[in-house]
Amino acid sequence: MSRHGIGQRIFRQTLLLGLAFALAAALLQFVFEYRLKMAATENVLDSISQAVDDGLSAAIWNADHVQLQLSAQGILNFQYINRVRISDSDGVLADLGISGNWNEDPVRRVILTHRQKDWLTPVGRLELTIDSGRILTDVMAQVLIAVLFQVALLSLASLTVYQLFKQQATGYLIRIADYLEEFHTAVGGAPLRLDKVEQGDEIDVLVRSFNDMRERLLATMTAQSETLDRLHASEARYRGLIDQAPDAILVLDAGTGRFVDANNSAVRMFASPREVLLEMDWSQLFPAEVDGLAIPFGDGRSTEPSLVQRRIRSADGQELTCELRLTRLDEPGRSLVRASCLDITARILAEERVHVSLHEKEILLQEVYHRTKNNMQVIAALLEMKAMRLAEGPATQVLAEMVQRIRVMALVHQKLYQSNDLSRIGLKGYLDDLLGLLGECLGTREHHIAIRLEVLDNPDLLIDTVIPVGLVINELVTNACKYAFEGRPDALIRISIRRSGPGMMELTVSDNGKGLPPDFDLTKQAGMGLQTVRAQIEQQLQGSVRVSTGEGTTWSIEFLDGLYQTRI
Repeated sequence: MSRHGIGQRIFRQTLLLGLAFALAAALLQFVFEYRLKMAATENVLDSISQAVDDGLSAAIWNADHVQLQLSAQGILNFQYINRVRISDSDGVLADLGISGNWNEDPVRRVILTHRQKDWLTPVGRLELTIDSGRILTDVMAQVLIAVLFQVALLSLASLTVYQLFKQQATGYLIRIADYLEEFHTAVGGAPLRLDKVEQGDEIDVLVRSFNDMRERLLATMTAQSETLDRLHASEARYRGLIDQAPDAILVLDAGTGRFVDANNSAVRMFASPREVLLEMDWSQLFPAEVDGLAIPFGDGRSTEPSLVQRRIRSADGQELTCELRLTRLDEPGRSLVRASCLDITARILAEERVHVSLHEKEILLQEVYHRTKNNMQVIAALLEMKAMRLAEGPATQVLAEMVQRIRVMALVHQKLYQSNDLSRIGLKGYLDDLLGLLGECLGTREHHIAIRLEVLDNPDLLIDTVIPVGLVINELVTNACKYAFEGRPDALIRISIRRSGPGMMELTVSDNGKGLPPDFDLTKQAGMGLQTVRAQIEQQLQGSVRVSTGEGTTWSIEFLDGLYQTRI
């Protein structure tokens, strides 16, 4: 395509338009000039008719044929008169000019009259024909000359406009096009500059607009290039992370059920090349375990990860247990699912071995608790046998108290042996059994002593906490039964235990007995049993002991719960 097409089209269109206007003007001029000459000729004929009327009338009257011939010849010399004929009643007297049909050209007929006194007597007729062909030829020649002159001027004007347009517009447009072509093939370079004085015209506006667009385009392309570089780096980093991930990662097209991507771990886990995996569908890898995506995704709208375990068989026939985490991915035009498979076969086997080992240890520990309880029962029985051989006195009382303490601790081991949790004991069940044991030993029913227990929330306590608590309750209940009531029929011992705060327990043991002496000091006057209470609470459980007396005695004890948690 010619780059000069705009200028050439403007030149041709200007010239053709000018020619059309020139032809239209020539046609109008031709009509106007033709009518004008015809009117002028008519006027000349009127003047001739009036001028020769008297002379011709006199020549006809006097039968002067020479004069008629001379007059006719003179009339014929006028321009655009091509025939003159003079006749009277007898016939044609003079006929000069071009012979032809009188109907072809315009004819002017004049009646010639001769004046006699006051009368006008017709004596003949003068006929003149106008040479319309010559008038037409002259007018056409005149108009043609004018048209040729106008065409020459129009051609010169169109050529001048073409040159000016080429100089002021198309030349610069060609340079802009060359710059755009270079800018398209090799983005960059200097801004567009034209060898012209800036005048603020349309070309200058176009150049400024293009340079502004160029700057914005370069900035956008630079930003896009940086974004693409970051995207490529991110994609490479993502690809590296995916390929180096220890989990087997597969990407599934949920619409077709076929895999569209797989990492190196998937290739190793399923013992198949990546190309083979990408030709497989979901049911080929999980034929009997998963029915499409219905099981892990439910209604298919949830985007929360779904974690399931599946047994699979690799291409080499090895059975594996994998932990399958499915996550739905949103991508324009299709729905993808990322399946992250972690081979947990070794972990499952290790867990099974741990479970077997733990079960064996639980059985062993239960046996230890059972044997410990039995040994303590044997020790208690031996002490009771020893007490039976001694005479009643302080020694037998001491042995009885030791037997009772041993049975309190043996009861803990019995509870642990019977419990599913080998480190914790339900406190209420233990205290119910402990108070039943104390009631049998102390004869509370025979002495009409009621013991009421209140345990809030039934906490589970560790063995290291339960044994001191059991020993404390044993000492306080034993002391109350021995010394507080002295035959009172309404004897009552209340035991309450609850949580008093985060990590704290509160134990309250109260009775409605006679109370302690007013000057009682736990740190100085207490016997071995109460000293045991203080030592168990303050030293082993890091708690505090308070005692109040009046209408009976109330022991308020606070201790830490879970003090030995880190040991389990």
